[in-house]
Amino acid sequence: SSGINAEWPLRPGEKTIQQRIRQAKLEEEQRQREEFMKLREEEMRKQRLFEEENERLRLEKERLQQERLAQEERVRLELEEAERARVALEQERSKLEREREMVKKKEEEMRRLAEVER
Repeated sequence: SSGINAEWPLRPGEKTIQQRIRQAKLEEEQRQREEFMKLREEEMRKQRLFEEENERLRLEKERLQQERLAQEERVRLELEEAERARVALEQERSKLEREREMVKKKEEEMRRLAEVER
C-alpha cells in the first residue's frame, strides 16, 4: 500500500486512494473539456474569418460587376452618340450634295440663257 501512496499521494481532504483516482479522472475530464472548448473556439474563429473573407470577396465581385456594367453602359451611350453624329453628318453631306446639284443646274440654265440671248 505504501508504494501506491508514493505514486498517488493523497491530497488534503482525500481519505482513500479511490478518492484520489476519482479526483484524477474528474481533473482529466475537465482538462479534456477545456481542450475541446479551445479547439471548438478556434474552429469557430476560423469559420468566422472564412465567412468574412467570403463576404468580402462577394462584395468585391459585385462591385466589379457593377463597374463593368457602368463601363458597358458608357460605351453604349458613346457609340449611340457617335452614330447620331455620323447620321447627322451624312444628312448634311447629302443636303450639300443636292444644293451643289441645284447650283450646277442653275449655272447651266444661266449659261443657256446667256447663249440664247447672244
